[in-house]
Amino acid sequence: MKVAVLRKGKVFVGSVELALEAASLSRETMTDSGLMFIRRNEGGRLHYFISNRSGKVFDGWLPIAAQADSAVIMDPMTGRTGMGALRRVESQTQV
Repeated sequence: MKVAVLRKGKVFVGSVELALEAASLSRETMTDSGLMFIRRNEGGRLHYFISNRSGKVFDGWLPIAAQADSAVIMDPMTGRTGMGALRRVESQTQV
């Protein structure tokens, strides 16, 4: 695998599994359901933007790789927002 350092970040070229391991990141299993996400670290806190672009309805609990204390649901099409439910199953957070 190749690694390029750019300012405060890195770009990994190679297999996804090796890149995640090299960056000490956990794999997000939500992609197995056809969901897409962006995960950002802002001041030590992780923020997720999760999008369902699969064309299929997703209805269920979604495991995330990080521990979470709260979740906010935002619908950009309607402007509606609200608190999302969370639970922990075997020390993994699900929203």
